[in-house]
Amino acid sequence: MMWTTVDDTLSENPITKNMDESEVEMLRSNLLLRAGDLMSDAWLSTAKPAMAQLREMPAEERRNAMANGLPLSEVEQKYLSQFQLIRQTLDISLSVHANASVDEDQVSQSASSPSA
Repeated sequence: MMWTTVDDTLSENPITKNMDESEVEMLRSNLLLRAGDLMSDAWLSTAKPAMAQLREMPAEERRNAMANGLPLSEVEQKYLSQFQLIRQTLDISLSVHANASVDEDQVSQSASSPSA
């Protein structure tokens, strides 16, 4: 899930298509670290409620949950909602950076072209 969200984030951003592979991989590495932190937080925030839920279950249901696990939908939802914030921040940062680069290129071209 973490790899997919990071990969989708990078592949869907038009600015990353114009970046060097090393730059994209640096972003991927950073996003994967952030994604790991978010997933860890999502697990931690659902652990206590999940344990309380297990304690409240009837014995047979509890055995089944212990053998097969509880649904991960809450963990996934928390992770995805938090990752969306990182995605939005990345989009904004890359847009600002790309616009700044275009402005710098225009200034450099203006300074190097002869005046009439």
